[in-house]
Amino acid sequence: MNKKYSLLISIIIFTFSGLTFAQNINPYLNFTGESIKTNKDYTKNYNPVDCNPNILYNCMLDMINAARAEFFFSLPLKQNIKMDSIAQMQAEYQAQKMTRTIENIAPYKFTSQRLRLVGYSHRATELASKAKSSRGIEEYSYYDLCLELITPILKNMKQAAILFDKKYTLIGIGIGVDKDMKNVYVSYVLGNDRTLNEGKPPVYQKEVPFTKSKMGLYDYDEQLCKKCMEDNNLEVLSEYIKLQGDDVYFICDDYKKLRKLIGKEDDAIVLDFVQESQYDCDKKNIIDNDRLNRGFMTKPITYEMLLSANEITEKKSTKLQALIATVPEEITNNDFEITIMILKAKSVCRTIIKKNIECKNAAYQEKIPFLKDETTIPIKGEFVPVEETERIEFIIPFSPNKTTYTYEEIAPFIQDLKKPYFTINKVDIIAHNSLNYSQDAKQIQLQKKRAESIKSAFQQRYGQNSITFNIEYNDSWEEFKRDVVYSENYYDLTLFSKENAYEQLTKNKGEIAKALETDYLSKHRFAKIVLHITYSIEGSHEQDYVIYKFNQTVAQNNTSLAMAIQKYIMLQIENKKYASKVVQNISIPMKAQFQPLLNNHFYMKCLVENNVTESMCIEMEKIFGLNPANPYVSFNHNLCKINGISLTSMNDINTMQMEIEKLYTYPLLPREKINSLNLEFQFKVIDFLEKSPQTMETATLLNSTYAKIKTIRNPKLDSWQNAYKLASIFIKNGDYNYTLSLMDPFLTTPSISNDFIFSYVSVAGHKEETYMSDNFANAVTLAAERDRTRLCNLLDKMSICISDNLKVKKVICKQCK
Repeated sequence: MNKKYSLLISIIIFTFSGLTFAQNINPYLNFTGESIKTNKDYTKNYNPVDCNPNILYNCMLDMINAARAEFFFSLPLKQNIKMDSIAQMQAEYQAQKMTRTIENIAPYKFTSQRLRLVGYSHRATELASKAKSSRGIEEYSYYDLCLELITPILKNMKQAAILFDKKYTLIGIGIGVDKDMKNVYVSYVLGNDRTLNEGKPPVYQKEVPFTKSKMGLYDYDEQLCKKCMEDNNLEVLSEYIKLQGDDVYFICDDYKKLRKLIGKEDDAIVLDFVQESQYDCDKKNIIDNDRLNRGFMTKPITYEMLLSANEITEKKSTKLQALIATVPEEITNNDFEITIMILKAKSVCRTIIKKNIECKNAAYQEKIPFLKDETTIPIKGEFVPVEETERIEFIIPFSPNKTTYTYEEIAPFIQDLKKPYFTINKVDIIAHNSLNYSQDAKQIQLQKKRAESIKSAFQQRYGQNSITFNIEYNDSWEEFKRDVVYSENYYDLTLFSKENAYEQLTKNKGEIAKALETDYLSKHRFAKIVLHITYSIEGSHEQDYVIYKFNQTVAQNNTSLAMAIQKYIMLQIENKKYASKVVQNISIPMKAQFQPLLNNHFYMKCLVENNVTESMCIEMEKIFGLNPANPYVSFNHNLCKINGISLTSMNDINTMQMEIEKLYTYPLLPREKINSLNLEFQFKVIDFLEKSPQTMETATLLNSTYAKIKTIRNPKLDSWQNAYKLASIFIKNGDYNYTLSLMDPFLTTPSISNDFIFSYVSVAGHKEETYMSDNFANAVTLAAERDRTRLCNLLDKMSICISDNLKVKKVICKQCK
């Protein structure tokens, strides 16, 4: 094997091993069921002496349903009264014996025997638990007791798997307390519509549409059947059964590959002929659910028997065509289908039924957003906009011949300050005359006239009494000293007293004043306007103020306050209160000290535009360069790389994968976000590998990639579109169980497409363990509402056995006749 490929595969397997280890940790240990506390009855104190049985029962049921919904997005289990009685029988037995057990005494030792008491089939399972009835002087509510009762089951992965199995839709709960009132015992009996066995023909009925003999077959044996249940490749067997007239053939292209499926010692198949009339809409299903078969079945057929019956005799051919059965004579029409029962040492492990898997329009590019950095720069407290007061100033130069002013002439000076919306509380008008005019009566009069005109302009705009005014007059002595010091000929005047300087300016008919007029003195005649204002934060004005405040803070290098303001801005954008204006108008220098702020700027830009664009990534590359050690920026940098990557070699995969794995070493980064990024990269890896020449190396890496996806994928993906895209990959790979786990979280999402729904129906209908679920029934109901004709056409190509689910049968009979 190529050394480079070997290294790559080794790295992936090593990473996969670590992730698998993490996955093996029991995920149910931290379950609390806090959501059910909204029912105040459940928080009442529990006392075994005067317990309210209805509150306890409902609390226990809600606790179980909360756990099933949290971990597997299952719809709620429904109470079954008869199953309650079976569970109660066992709970009281446990309390009597003071031991946790699902076994009783003969003749009702096993759950199946107790179920027959109420006319039910053996198709149910039972769990038992035990908890203390009190905590001494500590408070102990119904909620606390129910959590204590469910916890031992959740700690046991095998028992938890039973409790969470979506094929169960019905539950019976029984609760008993021992004679000393010290311990509470509970029994849970889980079943579904096949448990009810409503259509079972009476014993005396001779003519039934199924084989009565068990033919030496046994029920499911977990030890024998576990691998068989997990083998997705067995689903192909239904495609090998071909009907030619009344003859049933087994036809496949490669009997060597078939041997891997059913060629081991004690392997065999049994054909089961199921008639549509057994699921007639006007009757209950004519099925005896205590039996392993639904219809007429053949004797076991082994791999050796198939080879012996092979009609293809060419020596080099690996094709198989064997006549293995004929349609039972009891079946007189073509309205039947053939299911395949898989045997391991005569135990029926699994039934393969007809299916029609569809998956349309699943292509989608998940828009993973940038991550924000709210931790790198510490803040002292949260920022909340408040009405802030401030003094702002501007200068109105005086023109020689102008003495009156309008507000329209003043307004541009205010606008040039680029302040957010404000109200004016007070105006200071300081009218300046040049030093040489400071004692000129005419010029003093002009100075006053100009000041009063400016005041009048404000009053005309804002009203006579809304603003307080203060008018002052100034001789510009300070400005004179500040400016004239730069005059080559007269700088020495600034060393004089004001009186002496005035005397020098005005002597000789103002000779020096004339010399200084253009460059200095003309600029000392102006009005300094000081506005005492309050910034408005009402309505849309708030955003303008926050933008101004942020930019002001950044300009002051106050990164802590700037981060606090930016956190507030990000929250407003996330809540759709702010939009593009804030992104376009904040200003941050490209400096290392501002890296987190720059990063967050593009996080906000990404949210506003709902996309990560190429131009954003160009800027993110610059931001990354300021400090490559920042974990958030590193994530965003890698996001850009994955978005733009075009894989051309195994080395490309290796390099990028190592970059992603490095992200997992940053404790600050949310693991689920890294998983989403990693998942997006795996899509690109799969696409590259499927287009590459098929070799052992690419096949190994492809299988490793599928396995890796299972370990990194979050319980619920970021969108139903991404879930559907990933589901389509696993549909193509034949992993239908995993496909459903991807789609289940989104079944109740209103925006899911018709293609999503119909794909779910087709996949969930492929075997009993999934089509018996309420999730499947809900999907069929939704599909009927969306497109009745499409649903009926799909169901016509699927197994009639899905009508074992009585809710599904009801939809079929109503919608598809």
